[in-house]
Amino acid sequence: DSPWPVGASIQVLTGTVIDLSNNFNTFITLITFNTVAADTVGPVVTESVPDDAETGVPLHRTLRLRFDEPLDSATVDPSEIRLEQGGSPVAAAISFEAFDRVVVIEPTGLLSPQTDYTIVASGDFRDTFGNVFDQIPGGAADLFTATFRTGDADVTSPRVAVVDLKDFTTVQIQ
Repeated sequence: DSPWPVGASIQVLTGTVIDLSNNFNTFITLITFNTVAADTVGPVVTESVPDDAETGVPLHRTLRLRFDEPLDSATVDPSEIRLEQGGSPVAAAISFEAFDRVVVIEPTGLLSPQTDYTIVASGDFRDTFGNVFDQIPGGAADLFTATFRTGDADVTSPRVAVVDLKDFTTVQIQ
């Protein structure tokens, strides 16, 4: 009942399999794996989209934070991973992708043009092993920020580029 030692090479040998109707199949399979130490390190942000200090970011941009390991999404409070403008929270929905390694921040409306925004990750959310967010291992504060600046508003109106004169059902707009 004791755990296998760290670094042990474990081999499992399988043989005859019998189903519920007493049919059997004899085959031999050898499975080998090595044990590793338990994960005791908290998740860290490895990438932000947009990048820190990026400029000209589109006003409709979806924002993302990628972590080095999956998060326990049930431990993430929306106030811990957020978008801010001038220190105030910006309304946004939070979701997860890539097996909970990526947090998606979707602003509920267009961002303002030529404005600085900051993506913030801070708090006690955890990875799937129960380790707390630890952006600066051994540091006093666990905080990740990435600040970006939006670009200009798109003020160009769409225009008709192609019309199918046969039946007027095909229209391409640029």
